Order: sequence, then structure tokens, then C-alpha cells
Amino acid sequence: MVVRGRMTTGIKAVHQEEDNASFKEFAASSLYCPQCKQAMPVRAKVLLVLADGDLIDYCCKKCGTSLGTRKGGGS
Repeated sequence: MVVRGRMTTGIKAVHQEEDNASFKEFAASSLYCPQCKQAMPVRAKVLLVLADGDLIDYCCKKCGTSLGTRKGGGS
């Protein structure tokens, strides 16, 4: 019974690694805008194209306020 528990734990660890890998790249569709005082749709704008990934700025579609940046996938 202990061996079965170890096998199950090992299988869960593999599934968790696979699940985590699927969330390495994502894009925001809406973020909280302090100017509009609610979650708003965002527009992604590429600020810089770098060798190790693009620098992307998220702006509110309504008022244009910059809501955050992230480094995207490599080009």
C-alpha cells in the first residue's frame, strides 16, 4: 500500500509540472484600471523587441492608461 501511495504521488508531481508548463505564456484580456475604477479590456502594445522576448505594455482600451508590462515570448 505504501508503494502505491508513492506511485500516486509521483504521478501527481508529473501532472503538476505539465499543468504549470501550460501557464508559462498568457495574455491579459482585462485588468483593473484605477482611472476608470473597474476592470477594463486592455490593448497589448509591443514596447521593445528583445532577443530573449518582447516587452509588452497593457493599456486600458477606454482611457489609455498604462496598466502594466510583461516580457513576452521570444521572437
